[in-house]
Amino acid sequence: MSVVKTENIYLSNTYALKKFTVGLYTGCINRQKSIPAELLYHHQISGLLQEEFPLTDFQLELGSYLCYAYFRKAAIHFIKNKHPDFAFIFLRKFPLMLLNKPFIKYKTRNEKVVWTRHPMLFNRRKFEWDNKFSKYEKEIDFNTKRRHLIELRDFNLLAGLLLGLNRWCIKFLLNDILAISDDINCSCKNLFIVSLMRSPDSLMGSYICKITNDRIRRKLPANLEWIDIFQIPKSSYHTDNIHYNIKGHTQVAQILFSAISKTIALNNNAVSVE
Repeated sequence: MSVVKTENIYLSNTYALKKFTVGLYTGCINRQKSIPAELLYHHQISGLLQEEFPLTDFQLELGSYLCYAYFRKAAIHFIKNKHPDFAFIFLRKFPLMLLNKPFIKYKTRNEKVVWTRHPMLFNRRKFEWDNKFSKYEKEIDFNTKRRHLIELRDFNLLAGLLLGLNRWCIKFLLNDILAISDDINCSCKNLFIVSLMRSPDSLMGSYICKITNDRIRRKLPANLEWIDIFQIPKSSYHTDNIHYNIKGHTQVAQILFSAISKTIALNNNAVSVE
């Protein structure tokens, strides 16, 4: 994948040193153990920015969330405290799957594993999620468990799709995204919503990610920019078919770098003249 190069706007030493903060709000991709630290996507973004804009100081801030129970609140807190000039809010596929399953496996208070129906299966008016339904999934070591392309989870997701849970899921996510964008504490001028990645380990999982991406992208307001990482192919995934390999991290870095550099080039006040 080629990197979109922008015209270098730092033409002389008459320009003052400009500082930008880039906020990356996502999940395990920030600290994936199967990838050397220096090759993680955010380290690569830092290198690309330093090379393209040598007279600019870029600071990267990392944030993460485990499930959609805290997605909105944690994102607002992250932006409020880090004050990023560019904030990339990643949609995460594993916590998303639970929002689409009519039958959910979870742990009770006494740590017993049980099955229950989706809390919004018969009530689509509420847009909230209880963390207790995500606890079991968060404790699974996805990095070591290889899955088949079609399993029970795929039939569960198919049933949820037929029952309309994906339509509720879209409204749930959009409700949170708009709340983040509209919050008075979120002073970030450049807010990007990063798509769900594909799910090569699950046939229905990948399909749910694709239609969720398409539906959210069409409904986003004009002030929010959509970043597509679903386009990254299966060959860029780790052997677990869940996380990115080094090639995948490089492609994510290039996509996000292109969005940042394009925004800077189009912004008339990207640099200050002394």
